[in-house]
Amino acid sequence: MDKILKVVDVIIVNFNSTDYAIQSISAIKRISKDVPFKIVVFDNASADAPERILDFHPGTNLILNSSNIGYSRAINLALETCSSPYVLILNPDTFISGGPIGCVIEYLEHNRSIGIIGPKILEEDGSIQGSARRYPSLCTTMFGRKSLLTRLFPGNPITKREFFCFNDTGFHAYEVDWVSGACMFIRRKAIEEIKGFDEDYFLYWEDADLCKRMNDAGWKTVYYTKAIATHFVGKSSDTAPIQSIGHFHHSSYKYFMKHSNKLVKWVAPIVILGLSIRYLTIIVSTFVNRKKFLYIQHKILNRIQFFIVKNNHRCP
Repeated sequence: MDKILKVVDVIIVNFNSTDYAIQSISAIKRISKDVPFKIVVFDNASADAPERILDFHPGTNLILNSSNIGYSRAINLALETCSSPYVLILNPDTFISGGPIGCVIEYLEHNRSIGIIGPKILEEDGSIQGSARRYPSLCTTMFGRKSLLTRLFPGNPITKREFFCFNDTGFHAYEVDWVSGACMFIRRKAIEEIKGFDEDYFLYWEDADLCKRMNDAGWKTVYYTKAIATHFVGKSSDTAPIQSIGHFHHSSYKYFMKHSNKLVKWVAPIVILGLSIRYLTIIVSTFVNRKKFLYIQHKILNRIQFFIVKNNHRCP
């Protein structure tokens, strides 16, 4: 087995999401028999017996870290353990559901200027998730995927402009600013050229930063709708919701300060105020809804198992 060329390295960073990781790997194996691949799971000191992954998926390279070093650092360390020309970064709560991996690899082989490909990502109910976007800006805070204005006015022209994936272009592949790190295919040569993920991002926004730096280095990011994944949003972060919300807002400010011009940085105090208000609002909402999460978690896992068995598609 070791003599076979591993065309794709699948990297999953796990933190207290072992049940989801097991199901995600099952989905990969079911739908991606067309190319050889190697699975690397980097575990950030989970407390839910991550060793179980090997019971279900022997042969997985399971790295058990003694502490939670953050998402970006974990990805970079996992990258050092493998060497395939292409890498699939996958959240444990994300499942490849349509278009085998070979579809994407073939497209990358024929388009050497592409550094990153993001598949069409669906919500649990089958609707399109906002996974292909413009670079984050002040407008993003008001018309983001889960912002109040987007919820009050779904389909408004500003949100559609911010999210390329909500616009039916008639093409199966087109260039975008950035794609979600929940599921992204990366050319190893490209990510090595920009020295991997920025480890200043402990969690969240590292995907936007990666795509921005890729673009600055001359690599394209493409949204590819022939490949499909389903993201059970937030299931990999629900085990530590308060910390996750804090990391999200902290990282968004880091991105803003890193990639904005000097003129825009003058409004930094306003950004801090806005992020603080948003943070407190979500914290209150999270406490109210926490009991609901504990009640439905088992049902969600059962639905995921059914979903994986049901979806066994091939390239169009």
